[in-house]
Amino acid sequence: MTYEKNTFLETLSELAVSYSCCEKVRVQICGDRAVLSGFLISIPKLDLHSEFCKSAMTGFLIHECAHLRFTDFESFMPVASDPCLCAVAKILEDIRIERRIGLYHEIPCNENALSDALVYMVRSGRMSFDIKKKGWDLAHCFLHFYMRSRFLKQKEIAQPAELYELLVKRQLPELYEDLTQALGCPDDPGSAFNRCAHTSHVIKLARTLVDIIIDYTDVSESYSREHLPDELDLSLDFDYPHFGLRKPASPDFEREDPNEHPDTANCDLLPDISHFNACPLTHDETAGQGE
Repeated sequence: MTYEKNTFLETLSELAVSYSCCEKVRVQICGDRAVLSGFLISIPKLDLHSEFCKSAMTGFLIHECAHLRFTDFESFMPVASDPCLCAVAKILEDIRIERRIGLYHEIPCNENALSDALVYMVRSGRMSFDIKKKGWDLAHCFLHFYMRSRFLKQKEIAQPAELYELLVKRQLPELYEDLTQALGCPDDPGSAFNRCAHTSHVIKLARTLVDIIIDYTDVSESYSREHLPDELDLSLDFDYPHFGLRKPASPDFEREDPNEHPDTANCDLLPDISHFNACPLTHDETAGQGE
């Protein structure tokens, strides 16, 4: 590692403890994805000479720390062998924890960092529209972009979100109606997703959405992780047995009250797009394994 990389890694490590409220968390800079495995957070290696890239790396860190702080990993264990359910649950959980960051201000982060991380994903082509998506892949991509555009109001992905919405409306209009009805109105605090105050609530809603998607698309029994559109993944690396994850087992891990239903309609949404030139991902290192 260079001196500059070591220095920035030390900064990220200090921030990770603060953001996650977990003394056991460790950070490494490597690979091309943001991954949480146990207490190890891997942040993609970007251009450390670019302030934008460093901000984006901090944004990736904030997201993974939010999982350590807000995600109940045990709730994922019963669905660990179902890749379709895990894929949808991951989308919902990502949106839920990012809304909690704004709602409670419990993670005192640079407000532009999460936005810059998303901008980087867009500029690097990892969150772009693909007209060739069909069936399950189309439903999965639509759901991901729809949730970020409608529930997080993220203008960074407004264009691909609109295109996916138009594509689903054209190809699978019944699917569009049923999914959006199941999720509820983004501005209604009493809608189904806005009442997801805990990971267990997310899993329950994800089951409903998967049932809807399966009704309109062909999902093979041999569906595996290799088929997941991981270019959308800002989240957990589900590497527990069969398709699960390595859950933290720390007394420092504070869980939310499953009966809590915060007024998410009044949460602070993520900031608008910041205009920077992103640098391409490097592939000269491989992400390490968790504990």
